[in-house]
Amino acid sequence: MAFTFANNPPVEGPALVGQNLQGLAALPPEWRADEIHITDPPMEIFEAGVEDAAANRVLSKAAPNGWRYLLLRGEVPVADAEVDTFGGVVGFRSSSTGRYLAETISVLQRAEALPELAGADFEVRFLRVFGLSFAALWFHREAPEQDFVLPLTSNETLERGAAYLGGEFAERIAVLAKRFLSGRLMP
Repeated sequence: MAFTFANNPPVEGPALVGQNLQGLAALPPEWRADEIHITDPPMEIFEAGVEDAAANRVLSKAAPNGWRYLLLRGEVPVADAEVDTFGGVVGFRSSSTGRYLAETISVLQRAEALPELAGADFEVRFLRVFGLSFAALWFHREAPEQDFVLPLTSNETLERGAAYLGGEFAERIAVLAKRFLSGRLMP
């Protein structure tokens, strides 16, 4: 099994993240920039709207929208940072030490041990569904019916770190999206 990450991230991505390290409020000022490792290549970010999720098209309509770098101090994740391209210009988008940071590492480690993912090659993508405050790692193959999605958090239809085939994931998140759109679910 091999996990790969973004095929064509912007060359200037790690430098942009590095230039913004001092602006990361969560990093103690006594940490030196050379103590922080920026993962390269990053995960490509794919985003879908709640309407597409409700229509059971979350994976087929998810569109690329940037790259997510993890920042490590030794083996410990300390932040993540996002870079995007807007109007042909690569720029620093944001950074976070939020809830998805540690979960990303945990879910990646879990994925390495899953028999469902053993013996196959996957591109690891970061999936975000707007409106539901939902994120997952999307293990993508050339044949979409062989994709797996591992949520970074649990909710009433999806368990954190569980491996869902793409079709099952789309069905389960559609239930949440429909509840949200009908006003019966608050993210």
